[in-house]
Amino acid sequence: VNGYNIGLQQGNMESALGNILSYIRVCFFTGTKLDTIDEDMALYSSLMKDFGQAVHLRHLSMTWQAVLNLKGTSNYSTQLVGDSFDERSMNSPNSSTLQRDRLELAWNQAYVAMIFGAYKLGADISVQTIDDRHGEGFDGSITVLVSTFCASFCCFATASDVTITQDQRKTKDSKKYVQIAQKYRKQLKTWQEKGCPNCRHFIAILDAENELLRYDTKRAMGYYQKAASMARKRHYTQDQALIYERLTACLAERTTDATQAKVAFQECRRHYAEWGATAKLAQLEQRWSNLL
Repeated sequence: VNGYNIGLQQGNMESALGNILSYIRVCFFTGTKLDTIDEDMALYSSLMKDFGQAVHLRHLSMTWQAVLNLKGTSNYSTQLVGDSFDERSMNSPNSSTLQRDRLELAWNQAYVAMIFGAYKLGADISVQTIDDRHGEGFDGSITVLVSTFCASFCCFATASDVTITQDQRKTKDSKKYVQIAQKYRKQLKTWQEKGCPNCRHFIAILDAENELLRYDTKRAMGYYQKAASMARKRHYTQDQALIYERLTACLAERTTDATQAKVAFQECRRHYAEWGATAKLAQLEQRWSNLL
């Protein structure tokens, strides 16, 4: 926001609104209520239109559509299609889309896929678009940090799917997901060692997912609880929701402790509701209606 004000004072609207775009991303990825972000985006998108900032507006619209999907005001969940943005326009053979646009779209698509539990879709998007270069010169960018976590998490979750047998996990495709998951988990640990404080709860989540691959449910649940405590201290509402969602799945599908599964599910629902992710909440209540 300070960068926005400085840009205004200097008459540099490209810089000012670029800072606003960064601010919106931070809000989205750190648990600001979706209704609040929605209101902010309505305001700043108008400014971007007025000052001809087409690239900033396009990128803002992608994240805005992700917000609308989560709120349930779109007919789609994992496809960014609605009042703010239509991803299908970027798949046209005549599209002159810049590489940066495609990467921006991929980050938003993968994140929404992760939240809606479409882990294989999120993993495949990440594998196709996020390579070693996205982490070069990492300076604390929230988008790079979250997209790295998202890539690792979706790959882990795809490989540890309870419907996949142990023999199937030994296939080439499954091994590919595990390798990519471990690669980005290692990258996050490197950033943490270099002083990035926002990696810790992400790493704990990934440690839990890694234990699921090893069939150690007890250790996995311990890491989930550790991650939840870390996310709670930093007020990351949506990350707490994701953690309790995975803990619910772990308890409901890998143990016989229905009581603890219900407790975890209550926490999961509470945090998604607090965030304002109405569509996600409805999805979960349909999936685990027996835990209500």
